Amino acid sequence: MPSTECLNCHCGVACEKKATVAESHNVVDVVVLAMQTQYDRVSTVCPKNGKAISGFFPEEASAPMQYGSNLKALLVALSAFGMVSNSRICELVNQISGLGMSYGTVCDIIKEYAKLCDQKVIPGLKDAVINSPVVRFDETGIRVVGKVAWGHTSSTDKITLLSAHSKRRKDGILAAGVLSNYRFQIPISTLLKYAFVCFFWLNNLISYFFSKLKIIVLNYKRMTFKEMIFREIVYEITLLNKYVY
Repeated sequence: MPSTECLNCHCGVACEKKATVAESHNVVDVVVLAMQTQYDRVSTVCPKNGKAISGFFPEEASAPMQYGSNLKALLVALSAFGMVSNSRICELVNQISGLGMSYGTVCDIIKEYAKLCDQKVIPGLKDAVINSPVVRFDETGIRVVGKVAWGHTSSTDKITLLSAHSKRRKDGILAAGVLSNYRFQIPISTLLKYAFVCFFWLNNLISYFFSKLKIIVLNYKRMTFKEMIFREIVYEITLLNKYVY
């Protein structure tokens, strides 16, 4: 754009021919444009045998009118990744593209790609998770078709496999088909850590038992069995009040 000083100057044309680019700024934008491609099937008669022959339509143009793969991918991305409801997807796409897509069409497209994902994508992801050296499992409550269910995750550092089941814990995790086929190995360091913890608590338990046994042996001649039990109960209640209050 010319300088504000040159707007009302009569030398603007002459200066424009001598001007050079001093600096450039760029603006990146996205234009949403609906594009329609027509495919024609040509038919003719064979000159050799006189039979009528005709071509065929590509797979993406099997019906007289359908939506393309780019638009379908956008709908699936808004639904699965963007967590947008089907009604809002329909409204959003129609407003930015000028199309007249119906709510039922959006639902059918998402169901179609869900089946393709279950057939072609999920098996590959499941195999990759099963063959991973480390897999993490988790679960959380979700709602499926208005009912309470459990969402189970099997994840690695690169892949997160999601599945839904009516039950939690073991039944829901095994239904995903990862843990039941996963051949995991517990590192030796982990075993040693848990062995040390168990030994520590077992040692404390034995020490506590012998300390109580010593008190009973020293006091068994001075009091009856009921008196010893009553005294022990009072002692435990005193310790409990000390830690609680």
